[in-house]
Amino acid sequence: MRNLSPLFFRGKNNLLKNISLSEEQNQLMRDAVSKIKICLNEAISKEYGIHPRFMTQGSAGYKTQNTPCYSSQEVDYDIGCYLPFSEIQDTGKPKTAANIYYTTVDNALQKLAEENHWKGINTKKQTCSRVCINSQLHIDIPLYSVPDDEFSSIHEHATESFSKSFCAADSKFDETESWDDFNFKKVLLGRRNGDWQESDPRKINMYFADAFEKKGEQLRRLCRYLKAWRDFKWENGGPKSIYLMCLADDLFQYENNLGDDIAFLDLISKIPNRLESGEPVKNKAENEPLPIDESDCELLKEYAKAFSKDLSSAITNEMITDEEACKLLRKHLGTRFPLESFVIHEKERLREYVKSTPINEASKSRPLTRTRAG
Repeated sequence: MRNLSPLFFRGKNNLLKNISLSEEQNQLMRDAVSKIKICLNEAISKEYGIHPRFMTQGSAGYKTQNTPCYSSQEVDYDIGCYLPFSEIQDTGKPKTAANIYYTTVDNALQKLAEENHWKGINTKKQTCSRVCINSQLHIDIPLYSVPDDEFSSIHEHATESFSKSFCAADSKFDETESWDDFNFKKVLLGRRNGDWQESDPRKINMYFADAFEKKGEQLRRLCRYLKAWRDFKWENGGPKSIYLMCLADDLFQYENNLGDDIAFLDLISKIPNRLESGEPVKNKAENEPLPIDESDCELLKEYAKAFSKDLSSAITNEMITDEEACKLLRKHLGTRFPLESFVIHEKERLREYVKSTPINEASKSRPLTRTRAG
């Protein structure tokens, strides 16, 4: 029985390494994020006399970012920009319309993009200002508003960090970011039409932080494999990343000590039945169904059936060569999955695999004794 797990993770040449951002991409993103925070702090404080707070969220916060599979795809980095309500109306919304804040932000970011020879900014999205660094990297800055008294307490707590980070050429502000600081009762997301809508990004971010802590890093890796699979099969569009992550969390219960290949096979093989059950995949943090196009849902089931069949064959079929086994996986993950002429074969692993795959679906995955601190 083949052990393909090193080709997914930890091997000299592995899928996780091949889908990760390069050091050059990471450095470019870090530098851009630092400059954007400094720029917006200066622009907003000059215009409104308030210092915003920033928080990384989305895939950058989850640490599930992958490098693009095709030139038409982009890496997304989300930075929430938080402002106090200021002069609440009877409606419970800020008196200052969101579009006024966006005008200030857009103008400041446009100048910053020109100074740094970035691609430019995109103001078409209703709920954020997008800075396009190049053809494959962009940073989204949604604007949030929170109660004045709560914001003030956070600002006082962070004053020293602000002065140090924004005076430094190389901001270290990310080191002070913690959702524990963001203990607001109400969070509103600004829209370009001037309105504010209730939307609290803390819940889903903290939910996944907790899920990865409880279930282990294997879940985070499986989410990235799912996204790499999606990116290869759908050059444009496809199921949203948050949908795939919530689906993975639904189906994954415990780390599988046989390896990432067996864990991924177990996950992929469960997808068709889960989608055919008719039960919606939910954002558990909000207990709300996540949308997916009917055509995408049907394709996801079809692709999952084909992938699980080929992955199972690649692992268990000793009648095919190692190279043929790897090529089976490249049908679903592309050339970013390694093509190895030598793969580990383990007879003992077959026995453990059979033992770990009982008829009872609920007991396919077994809890492990965790040794991770915390």
